Amino acid sequence: MKKYIIHRCSINNHPARSLSAKQRNTYVAGLSSLLAEISACDEYMRMLCNIWCGSIVGREQTAFRSNPKKVKQSLSIQRTGFRFFWIRYELLFDCYYLVESWDSSKLPALYDLLHSNYCKWFRKRILRNVHSYFMENKPCSRIPTPLVLHRLDTLSFESSPLKKVLVVANVSAGKSTLINAITGVRTCKTANLACTTNLKYIFNKNHEDGFTYFSSSEKKYQYTYYLDSLKTENASHIAFHFNSSLSDTNICLIDTPGVNDSHNSNNGRTTLEAIRQNQYDVLLFIANAKNFGTDDDKKLLHKIVKHCKKPVVFILNQLDCFKQSEDSIEKMITDFSNDMVKMGVNSPIIAPVSAKAALLMKRNPNELDDDDSSELDLLKKRFSRPYYNLQAYTTNNTHPSITSATGIDNLELLIKNLTP
Repeated sequence: MKKYIIHRCSINNHPARSLSAKQRNTYVAGLSSLLAEISACDEYMRMLCNIWCGSIVGREQTAFRSNPKKVKQSLSIQRTGFRFFWIRYELLFDCYYLVESWDSSKLPALYDLLHSNYCKWFRKRILRNVHSYFMENKPCSRIPTPLVLHRLDTLSFESSPLKKVLVVANVSAGKSTLINAITGVRTCKTANLACTTNLKYIFNKNHEDGFTYFSSSEKKYQYTYYLDSLKTENASHIAFHFNSSLSDTNICLIDTPGVNDSHNSNNGRTTLEAIRQNQYDVLLFIANAKNFGTDDDKKLLHKIVKHCKKPVVFILNQLDCFKQSEDSIEKMITDFSNDMVKMGVNSPIIAPVSAKAALLMKRNPNELDDDDSSELDLLKKRFSRPYYNLQAYTTNNTHPSITSATGIDNLELLIKNLTP
């Protein structure tokens, strides 16, 4: 699941993009045909192939079936420049790379298929060179650098340890907004009610690459370039590139149901079981600072203290709603810290945050509607005041950027430092 969901599916600098439109179509038709043949039209391979080929020709592919004639045509493409030359290294690399991304155990079968049916005479030498590159890590200078770098970068990211962050809160604490703020993308529904009913896994991709998700209703992987077309209610696992200081980190945020959801008691059991299992590296507890201290918050905190064996970050959200003439942010943080100590937490890690402000400041201004733009202008003025510099209450950085003043940069740094 992890490998498939975080895999980088597209490429924006493929050498075949320099071909004519007709040649590009021939190229991807042969590639698609070969991949359909070796994978027996596997659904994940279909998706992967469509995206990869689409980034070469500029549109999504639809045909995905074996056609030996198209494979042979693609192997015969000649590109003109200072001299004629073929693009066979690129094509064979793509075949190997996409099969490796799907199921690396099938690479020997791919070699046999190409050797027996498609690579005659001097093509066999090219095939051996590409095969040795993938199977023996033998360098091959004829493989274009952009393709080599794409593969090495992807393999490095996918093989790095996955950092898992469990996010828990009671209903209306701002959990979904905080997750959106950390990722910089509004993928989680936000409302004053329980939005998540099962565990949802949100993965980072190491580059901009659209949205890959696993549809729990259709039981298959799907992909979209557009957030608006993402069916988040059916997406149990989703991956995209985080707009965050965590953007280079192999990380997964685990979104949990609100524990005190009065409409569905199973939600609380689902979250408490996730806490008990400790299958995560760090836990984020989110409290609504405006009304913290409810019985529901105390019950959840006692459960966390009792069952969680991993580091915990206690997040005080919505502190931007405080008024300087009436409220003390510093006292709120101190009182909260004292309460945690009384519960048995030694040196509690507390992160004051305004998730809503952080999300608005991270988003592309062109994506904001008039209401969001107006609110963002007000928030920028508010967070330029020392009283609302949330980062200054827990760190020594007293002159941050406007975004840092929301506390989000400090929180992301805590997450990165606390996960292995």
